[in-house]
Amino acid sequence: MKYFIKDSDKEVQMGQTIEVEQKVTTSLGEGICKTQVVVTPKNIELLVKQGFLVQKEEEKGMSPDLKEHWEKLKPYIRRFARKNDMPLVPAILFFASLEQVSPLAQIHVLLETISEVKNRGKSAASTVYSLSPMCGFEIAVVNLKASKFTPVFYSRDDAKEAYELIKPFLAAIHEQ
Repeated sequence: MKYFIKDSDKEVQMGQTIEVEQKVTTSLGEGICKTQVVVTPKNIELLVKQGFLVQKEEEKGMSPDLKEHWEKLKPYIRRFARKNDMPLVPAILFFASLEQVSPLAQIHVLLETISEVKNRGKSAASTVYSLSPMCGFEIAVVNLKASKFTPVFYSRDDAKEAYELIKPFLAAIHEQ
């Protein structure tokens, strides 16, 4: 849990001294009482209850960019799961463990699934687009007959989209 001063984005830590203000009524009239308070585990709930602090859950999630990328990848992971008759979570775990064994194999399986989805209902020309490790995963125009061992895309736009989807995986390989 994180705690913040009410109406502020200022985070409060245990042991920190904060100033709290409270309206008081005295025999001489109304006034404001300011008090210095050390935040402790014993008084933090009272400070929240009385409205001096706001309690917020720590965000344990994906960055917006990662979340957006995941949303783009999810249909392909789902397709992989359906094709292999498995629930989504084990499919995600499969890709995570495959990355530990062979990042290139992970990218290849992902490209196979993406190409299968992208090429559905389309006709192949004599040349197609490939994202082969032999070409550094750059888009290459290849002969359809010669592309037995690498996933291919029937349109350049689909190949570009697939490249954008695997780009973070390629960056992770280059960082190692």
